Amino acid sequence: MGLISVDDALRAICSGAARRPEVLEDVGACDGLVLAANLHARRNQPPFAASSMDGYAVRRANVENLPTELAVVGEAAAGRG
Repeated sequence: MGLISVDDALRAICSGAARRPEVLEDVGACDGLVLAANLHARRNQPPFAASSMDGYAVRRANVENLPTELAVVGEAAAGRG
């Protein structure tokens, strides 16, 4: 499946949603409101364990004497498990 435009994605998402007159249009106006019932996602996104932040992992022993030079020994690219 190739990439689709943002407009096409919004149409696909909204095509399954029923518009209700009491729904607020302005997300900012929802501050402080509480859902009337629990809401649960149908699936995890991403569908695998992934870090939510970019960064580097280092051993303390390797950075006790700075400056130092470290070797990159692995990579976890975005979107890959």
